[in-house]
Amino acid sequence: VRREMRQAEQALRRSEERQALILGQLPIVLYVADLTPGMPFRYLSDTTETVLGCPAVRFIEDPQFWESGLHPDDRSRVLRQLESVHETGLTMVEYRWRGPDGGERHLLDQAVVVRDEDGVPTELYGTILDVTETRQAKQQLAHAQKMEMVGRLTGGIAHDFNNMLMVVIGSLERLVPG
Repeated sequence: VRREMRQAEQALRRSEERQALILGQLPIVLYVADLTPGMPFRYLSDTTETVLGCPAVRFIEDPQFWESGLHPDDRSRVLRQLESVHETGLTMVEYRWRGPDGGERHLLDQAVVVRDEDGVPTELYGTILDVTETRQAKQQLAHAQKMEMVGRLTGGIAHDFNNMLMVVIGSLERLVPG
């Protein structure tokens, strides 16, 4: 029985190590937050510094830190949407966040309300995914598509102008005695 228990513990430990290794490589932060006003973080995963540019303890010790990093143009929308999590039970919001280094990141924040056995909301479990590269790639693609459309439009206008110019030149040649 002891040997089986030891084997089960070792298998569990290996599984937890694999899971931690996989999670550590993803550009994602796992978090737990209170449902009190401001929804302060109680836990953030070890990937916080990699994804958000500062250690998890900074968010936990200063409940206003995360909110202060929200881009001014996104702040009211994000806070409104997070407040609605009390009614809906889940939320998904994309926003820009400015880290202490001044760098701006595009983040996708998804969270769900966790309830106790009586159905009373107790806390918020969520993930923050860095979608900066995806957002930039979409912007570059949109820009390239706009430039292609401008090129087609310009080419069409030049072709039409060239045709009209040929008609005018042909008419002028007929008018000028040769």
